[in-house]
Amino acid sequence: MKEFLQWLVFAGCAAVLFLPLVVSDSMFFPFITGKNFWFRIIVEVTLAAWVLLALYDPQYRPRFSWLLPTTGALLVVMFFANLLGELPAKSFWSNYERMDGYVTLVHFVGYFIVLGSVLSNKVIIVFGKKTTGWYLFFCTALVAAVLVTYTGLSQFLGWSETTMGSRINGTLGNAAYMAIYMLFNVFIALWVLVHTKARAGQVVCAFLAALFAWVLFLTATRGTLLGLAGGTVVGGLYIVLLNRDNLLVRRVSLGMITLIVIAGGTLFTFKDTAVVQDSVALQRATAINLSELDIRITIWQLALNGIEERPVLGWGQGNFNFIFNEFYNPNLGGRAEEWYDRGHNVFIDWLSVGGVLGLIAYLSIWAVLAYYVLWSPLRTRFSVIERGLLLGILAGYFIHNLVVFDNIVSYIFFAIVLALIHSRMSEGAPTWPKQAFNPMLVTQVVAPIVLVVTALTVYFVNVPSMQAATDMIKAFRASDPTVRLEEFQSALNRGGFAQQEITEQFAQEALDVARNEALDAAVRDRFLVAAEAELKNLIAAKPTDARVYVFATGFYRGLNQLDAARANAQLALQYTPNKPSVVMEQGLIEYQAGNVVQMNTFFKQAYDLNPENRAAQVMYAAGLVLAGGGRAEIDEILSERAWPEFATDRFAILAADRSQNFSLLADMFAYQVEANPDNAQAWVSLSFTQYRLGEAAQAVETLTAAGERLPAIAPATQCFIKNIEAGNEPGEGC
Repeated sequence: MKEFLQWLVFAGCAAVLFLPLVVSDSMFFPFITGKNFWFRIIVEVTLAAWVLLALYDPQYRPRFSWLLPTTGALLVVMFFANLLGELPAKSFWSNYERMDGYVTLVHFVGYFIVLGSVLSNKVIIVFGKKTTGWYLFFCTALVAAVLVTYTGLSQFLGWSETTMGSRINGTLGNAAYMAIYMLFNVFIALWVLVHTKARAGQVVCAFLAALFAWVLFLTATRGTLLGLAGGTVVGGLYIVLLNRDNLLVRRVSLGMITLIVIAGGTLFTFKDTAVVQDSVALQRATAINLSELDIRITIWQLALNGIEERPVLGWGQGNFNFIFNEFYNPNLGGRAEEWYDRGHNVFIDWLSVGGVLGLIAYLSIWAVLAYYVLWSPLRTRFSVIERGLLLGILAGYFIHNLVVFDNIVSYIFFAIVLALIHSRMSEGAPTWPKQAFNPMLVTQVVAPIVLVVTALTVYFVNVPSMQAATDMIKAFRASDPTVRLEEFQSALNRGGFAQQEITEQFAQEALDVARNEALDAAVRDRFLVAAEAELKNLIAAKPTDARVYVFATGFYRGLNQLDAARANAQLALQYTPNKPSVVMEQGLIEYQAGNVVQMNTFFKQAYDLNPENRAAQVMYAAGLVLAGGGRAEIDEILSERAWPEFATDRFAILAADRSQNFSLLADMFAYQVEANPDNAQAWVSLSFTQYRLGEAAQAVETLTAAGERLPAIAPATQCFIKNIEAGNEPGEGC
């Protein structure tokens, strides 16, 4: 039994390292859900096996370091912060998009405790060779990192597609997640390099560290690039100043610092050259300045406003969106996402969701790390080079955290660093508990209880929500609308933690089905009735969430149920009173109702909230066009940057057409042709508008140019030309 448990614990610890490779195409949010669900399951099973192993063998029991009480304090504080927060259920369980919450925090701490208890620097024999638990673990991490690196490089080389354009993200699905993964693995490669004695191994590790740094650069994630540079300088300086024994390491460290300084200076000196501007990674790297942080700073200010309202324990994990909605700054409109659910700064996030106590608990972990690595009486536990590497990764991660939030990858590797320091600092401390346990009692009584509890935990924490995520993908892939309906209802009936995401997708699908008149009316009605019922359930569960009301507004407006749409829009504004997009939604409701005057009242209100908001400019200008406004009045509202959006906006085009403002409409289509000469519809629309203006000769000229530019439509343009020249309608008989 003991040998089996040892194997299970070590296998579980190692298996987590390969989770970045998991992409679950059969589940909603495939880059997120699979990794997180399997992390939870592996940790639950590993933790259970470790408990039994520790009862059998005292050497695997936890030893004291100050990292245990500080992480424990974070768990305690966040439990009460979540319990007393705005929406406790979301705080504890999170959603598919983030898979964060208290559940993940508990698993993060559990993984840290297991690693810190079972891995050590004690020499073990593996395949006939002497090694240590940590060395073997880090070598395994490098194997996994090489595989993840391949997925990123395959995108860079064009062998596979990336979901983020020219920024590589591999199997992580997000360039920022890929970047922090590579940052930690640069540290691991250097750690293994320091502890391997074989020259070939050292060369391989040096190559891998450089490769991981290059892949990090290809992600074009500025905060993490700064973290790599800053961590290299901090760790390198420490080694240069304090390492008196190894001249080669000092020279290498000094060389790395010099390289960072020269590379940074060179990039910023030549940042406006074609070489830099033609590279997304180089261009983003040189775009690091205070103005780029403007949106982030505005969001941090919103967070501080929220903390004034709940200073002690904050709003609970996953509830930053309530702060964002209530204290929304209209200046963000058109420049940032509509629904921020993170502060994009780990320290602001902990302050927001856990209050002052939550931030203190989190920072206490960092204080202990600094104490263990830097405090003179304790420094002998690590060599100077080890301390330099630890300072480097901690500084790099700290800098990264200033503009990015944690995810499952950063949680895992931060837990690994914590466990590494804990295991070293707790060496020689007594294990807890000290007493011996009867192996027979453990086998016959404790083991069955642990087995049952683990099975129940694995099922109820994970399985229903995993099944629901799978049901959603089945619904998306089903061609039969009846099957789609059944799969969505199955997902909702699982009782998982992502009811809002499922309901939103279900309601959107219901609208699409309702608009498809080719489908049976009974099927469409079933979809709509079920979706509306779920929306009402969602509102009842989250009565203060503005996003839910906005979604309901769009649903009812899509069905032309304008009274219900108005009611939900008003409720949305109650919880996010300064968001221009919600006010514009009210204007669209009045447009559908035929109330042009009231429509423009709302559009002007949205515009007045932030006259620089291009979306508000477009809507207000389009509303004035619909009301018969003149060109001078419209030009006064539209900024130069807003004109391209106005010229291509469907509502603006419709407004110009309905108000028969053909002169404006011609300018709009002329812009479309100029911006995209291969847009056949723009050419044809421009010619028809010119014809309606009485400019037949110009319409013919446009059609001729269109046929020359796009030979595929030449037969149609010739037909239009013949009709115009014959005095007929352009499209007659064509």
